[in-house]
Amino acid sequence: MKTPGLLSKSLSQVTGRVYRMPILVLYAHSRCNCRCLMCDIWRDNGNVWELSTEEIASRVEQFRDLGVEWILLSGGEALMHSEFASFARILKENGFRVTVHSTGLLMEKLAQDLVDVSSDIIVSLDGSPPVHDAIRNVPRAFERLEKGIKTVKRLAPEFRVTARCVLQRSNFRDLDNILDTVIGLGLDQVSFLAADVSTDAFNRPEPWSSERQEQIQLDVQEVDELRHILENLAVERHDLFESGLIAESPEKLRR
Repeated sequence: MKTPGLLSKSLSQVTGRVYRMPILVLYAHSRCNCRCLMCDIWRDNGNVWELSTEEIASRVEQFRDLGVEWILLSGGEALMHSEFASFARILKENGFRVTVHSTGLLMEKLAQDLVDVSSDIIVSLDGSPPVHDAIRNVPRAFERLEKGIKTVKRLAPEFRVTARCVLQRSNFRDLDNILDTVIGLGLDQVSFLAADVSTDAFNRPEPWSSERQEQIQLDVQEVDELRHILENLAVERHDLFESGLIAESPEKLRR
C-alpha cells in the first residue's frame, strides 16, 4: 500500500504499523576494525554476518513501497563488506541516496568505490590525533583516516565527507582541538552526540555495569565543566555555527 507522507504518518500512529520510511539504516556487515572504548561491536568479530547482494536486490521494491529515499549503510564497519561496491551500487542505481557510515580506516583503499557507488560518507572522529587514536584503540587510526579523506577529496572534491563525534569523558576537554582538526581535514561538517552508556546497543549482551558506565560518562563536576566549554564555544567560535560547519545549534549542544 502506497500512501502520501502525511497520511502514512497518521496511519502509523493509529495502527502501530510502518507505512512510510524515508530514511532506512542498513546494518550491512557485523564486524568492525576499531576497538572503541564506548562500543562493544568489535568484541563479537568472530561471528561474521553480512547482507548479501542477492538479498538486498530482492528488497528494492519493498523499499520503494515504503517510500525509502535515503539509505545509510552502517554496521559494524560497512566498508568491510566482502562485496561493498556491488552491494552499494545496487542501491544507488535504483535511485536511492546512499550514505556510508565508517571508521574511515579503509577509505584510502576503497576511495574510488566510495565515490562511484555512494553519495556521501560520515566518518567517526573522536578527537585530535592522539585522543582519536586512544579512543579508537587502533594504531595509526587518525593517520589512516586522514589519508582516506584526502584521497577521496582528491578524486572528487565535491564528494561530501562529514564527521560524527561522540562526546565522552576521554574527549570533551578536547572539543576546541576537535574543531581545529575538522577544519584541518577539510571536512564539510561535524555533528556531536553524547555517548550511550545505559542501553544494550552496540552489541552489549546486557547494559553496562555502573563501573563500566563511569569510565565513559561525565560526572556532575565534568558536566558543569562541559557546560562552560560549550558557552565559550558559542561565543568564540560562533562563525562555525553560522557557516554550518557545526551541524547543531548552540542550543541543541546545550541540551
